Amino acid sequence: MLQIAALLSMQAFSFSGFEKSLTGASMLSLLWCGLLLIIFLGSSIGWLARGSKVGKTARADEEFTAAFRSSAHLLALFQTGMVFPGSARAAVYQNACRELSWHLLGTDTVDKNYMARLRTAGRITPSQADAVLRTSGHVTDEVTRPMLAGLDGIAVWSLPILGFVGALVCLLDGLGRGEVGVGLWSSVLWPLLAGALFFLFAVMGQRRFSRQARAAAAHVRDFGVEIGVALDRMFVDHREPMERLPSLGGMGLVEGPNFTQPPAETPGAPAVPASPRVVGTGS
Repeated sequence: MLQIAALLSMQAFSFSGFEKSLTGASMLSLLWCGLLLIIFLGSSIGWLARGSKVGKTARADEEFTAAFRSSAHLLALFQTGMVFPGSARAAVYQNACRELSWHLLGTDTVDKNYMARLRTAGRITPSQADAVLRTSGHVTDEVTRPMLAGLDGIAVWSLPILGFVGALVCLLDGLGRGEVGVGLWSSVLWPLLAGALFFLFAVMGQRRFSRQARAAAAHVRDFGVEIGVALDRMFVDHREPMERLPSLGGMGLVEGPNFTQPPAETPGAPAVPASPRVVGTGS
């Protein structure tokens, strides 16, 4: 019982000390702590909103990936026109399939004869496959750029700096008013404490969102690689072409005109007649 009473008395003493230091702080110190609190809440709300958006994108990506991996072939979902709102992988897939359809069929429009033309279509060359992969990579960069933007968190890293600046401002204010003792040190230390605590909590939230955003962006890039593998297996013809463009020698053009000489001196070139000289008549 004595230990419990001693513990309760110590807690009451500590809380009373915090209360005394808080009431002894100046109005400027409390206002500065309020400014730090507003910055902390603003950055936290921003991280939560972006984290919720990335989470919705990840759930839409999972739904799309399940449908994609259960489809018959690479262009099956593109042919049926299924839509997955908010899915970053679906955006990569749609643009890649549109480019692939253009190289396979000469059009990126799906109509009632699309499947029949797809059955009779041949394969594309590796250079055409590179165009499809470039489109896929470009769209991947576009959809992942908003996820990774602003991960440094300038507002978060400004909290300890503003806390230190606030402590200096409160110190100068207290010395100017001739304040000493508990009131002065309370006014100085409260902005430092608020800046350090808010910075700690903000960094924890920022790191959690950063891991979530980087993981989502990595999954989108991995899906782009998966599309490239499926494209290479099903639609790319890696055989050497049967016909090649003829060379100049094969076309019989062994020697050409030497333009370092005047046209009249070039072997085999027709002579250029001299222009008639106009002789003026004297009056």
